[in-house]
Amino acid sequence: DTPYFNFNYVIEQAILENHPFILPVLTCEAGLYLFPVLRDSAYFCPPALVKNRIVKALHEAGNRPFFLVTFFSSTHFPYAPPYPYYKLFRSPHYKGPYKYYKQRVISLDNKASGDDSVSRDDIDQIRSLYDAGIRAMDDSVGEVLDYLKQSGKENNTIVIVLSDHGENLYEHHFGMGHGEHFRGSAAVKIPFIIHFPKMFQEKTEINQIVRHVDVMPTVLDILGIPIPEICEGKSLLPAIIHGKDLNLKAYGETGIWFDNVVRDDLFFQKQRILYPDITNLSEIDFHFDNQIVLSDEYRDLINLAKHRYMIDGRYKIIYMPLSNRIDYELYDLLKDPQELENIASLRPDVLNRMKRHLFQWITRNGESAIINEYAFPVLRY
Repeated sequence: DTPYFNFNYVIEQAILENHPFILPVLTCEAGLYLFPVLRDSAYFCPPALVKNRIVKALHEAGNRPFFLVTFFSSTHFPYAPPYPYYKLFRSPHYKGPYKYYKQRVISLDNKASGDDSVSRDDIDQIRSLYDAGIRAMDDSVGEVLDYLKQSGKENNTIVIVLSDHGENLYEHHFGMGHGEHFRGSAAVKIPFIIHFPKMFQEKTEINQIVRHVDVMPTVLDILGIPIPEICEGKSLLPAIIHGKDLNLKAYGETGIWFDNVVRDDLFFQKQRILYPDITNLSEIDFHFDNQIVLSDEYRDLINLAKHRYMIDGRYKIIYMPLSNRIDYELYDLLKDPQELENIASLRPDVLNRMKRHLFQWITRNGESAIINEYAFPVLRY
């Protein structure tokens, strides 16, 4: 049960979102029945709505096995937590433009304000909205766990809480957003919580590298199901139960940059291969239900331009391709956990070792080839 992302759907949602004074009326049960597109609006994301659908699905499952994946978006941009959560952590004296969510502020000359126009009070307010979104989600997850306990399913249900990415909220010079760059830990450090009282009675904290690709093999291991050899992740049970150091390396890459505005204060816009913004990257597939899709002509360029990173536990390498060279950054996470000092030129031995690991991972499945250190997509015919 996922959002439907065709052109008609997006236009209907945009029309409704541009009438903010009637949104409170429409976001009731009857309004959501008449305008279901609002359920997937970034400006209307109450976790209780998701929680109710989870509980309904659990109830309908009865005593049958079930597998449920759900997504809460209250912590996602534009950080629009519902009432009364948005009031919990904010300053009562805040009078700026981000009282309810972090929108783009348009001035009278029709120019959008950049990060340089955000004040200290604005930053505190934006962070308070993010915290409120986390609190709202926490409460809903707690109610799901309460339902599992009351229905007698808790001891026979594996619950995993995690995120797809973290968020930069103006730490140091890192700006705001997720995935635009890999400096700092905010965008790549996420919660990863496993709740299964039948196997894990005591709270245990794993202080080592774990990854998204480890979720599936860990669940299979808990269930006693053989892990396929093609699986790229590792079961975390040896670390959870026996405290074993798994010596894992974490890898990540950027997705699509939605804009190409080069501003002096956004270093990650200057250190990249530029391509058109999202309005020129995408097209409407009129032969497939008006779906909005990525234009084929930009697909390989987007893959080539990706920033990539790898962490081995102590060191972190960041790979940034430009039109005429590859820029690398290297950070010693033990000595510099905030990642403020790039030591790539000071430790060429570590840099070269990390580059080898990074390139091995990029080329592991034959979908990319490293040519002059550029990661080119392998052409398929």
